[in-house]
Amino acid sequence: MTVVDEGGNIVPGDSRTVTLSTNQNTGTFSCTGGLSKAAVDGIASFSGCLQNTSGSGYTVTATATGLADNDVTGPAFTV
Repeated sequence: MTVVDEGGNIVPGDSRTVTLSTNQNTGTFSCTGGLSKAAVDGIASFSGCLQNTSGSGYTVTATATGLADNDVTGPAFTV
């Protein structure tokens, strides 16, 4: 996830915390190292993310406080 300014430029030096969540309440959604990461120079990296219950219509939302758009939701996917 990248923290960008109004012009779409990555914000160097930004270290705010970005948190991922899913829209489904069934099963477990997890990422290696946890669902919250501090950005480094405007980039928060997540790996090993897994939704352990099959289904369709899952989405992942990234949230960070202090932004004009505090959260961004990705496209729906099927497990």
